[in-house]
Amino acid sequence: MHTDVSAPTAPSPASKGRRWPAYVLGLGLLWLGWCWHTAATSSPLGLLNPDYHDPLRHMRYVQLFLHEGFGIYGHPMATIEHYGDPRIYDHPQSSYPYPPGALLLFAPFSLLLFGLQWPLELVFRLVLMTLLAFHHAATGLLLADRSEQDSDDLAFIALFYYYGLIVAMNSQYEVVPLCLVFLAARAARRGDVPRQLLLMSGAVFLKFNFLQLLPFYVSAAWTGWKQRQLWIQPRTLVRSAWVYLLLLSLLTLWLGSEFVATAQVSARNSLAWRLLPVELHTQICYAVSLLCAAWAALEKRWGAAACVLFFLVSMASAPIVQAWYLLQAFMFAPFFSDRRSRVILQLYAIAFLWGYGAIPEPLAMVEQLRLGYLPR
Repeated sequence: MHTDVSAPTAPSPASKGRRWPAYVLGLGLLWLGWCWHTAATSSPLGLLNPDYHDPLRHMRYVQLFLHEGFGIYGHPMATIEHYGDPRIYDHPQSSYPYPPGALLLFAPFSLLLFGLQWPLELVFRLVLMTLLAFHHAATGLLLADRSEQDSDDLAFIALFYYYGLIVAMNSQYEVVPLCLVFLAARAARRGDVPRQLLLMSGAVFLKFNFLQLLPFYVSAAWTGWKQRQLWIQPRTLVRSAWVYLLLLSLLTLWLGSEFVATAQVSARNSLAWRLLPVELHTQICYAVSLLCAAWAALEKRWGAAACVLFFLVSMASAPIVQAWYLLQAFMFAPFFSDRRSRVILQLYAIAFLWGYGAIPEPLAMVEQLRLGYLPR
């Protein structure tokens, strides 16, 4: 039987030491280049697509949380006092469908905008630059863990960089919990179960969608229980913080469940594809995913098969599927050290992105960048 998680096939420490400065320098220069674009573009708020402005809502809800606490969950936006930019209130029937970690993430920017009265255009560009920094850090983690013998990893990482760049430049913060997930994958390969659980719970604390890590929660909890590595005691708060973060996230999910249950948004309302009907591409996506799961099962790589099937079921049954949710398809492969499991999970991630039509054509992205420098 093949083992899904074993000693990583990582390069030697000396090789890693030689590559890190190049990664830091290259990714740092790329980050500075995209920061320059964010500052120089005439696009509203520095966005690649001006239709996305979710950070405005996060920053407003930080202010509300200071007065109402957890009362912000389960109450539609139409019932709160309108203050600030009117684009904050574009979804009057929805409550705040994010865990408390999102409030902590956007609290400094809320202070700048509402407390110190900094210009909205400046604060929003600072948000984008911060998300771009997290995205380049996540890419660096993938590069650092890449085996020199597996060139296919480079194509996977390049696709992650391209799509994650679009997500970050449209102000979606999936790249932040993904950094924690990639660090959790490192801890899992080292056998550090408490750290793995803490980092995964931190990802869920930032965004509910990362409950899709459930297979790894079950596996890590079982391993930690057998090895007596789990600590769930109030007096050892740091060691057992993962439990409290997870429970608090689930509590707020329950408080705001009315919005999730009654969401009437089209399951593919933000996804588009120009060649064939979206439904046909989605069916192809599901078919390829099932083939990947069957491939993994035939080779007795049960962990990889469980990840594919769980993600497939969760995405197919979700009331809302936005384009940026699909970035989470990249989060499973780093947990596995054997090459075959990684290849299977990489193929299914690519199938999901293409199947849902979530990858804009490169020329379309170039056109969006070009429009940002035209006079308005």
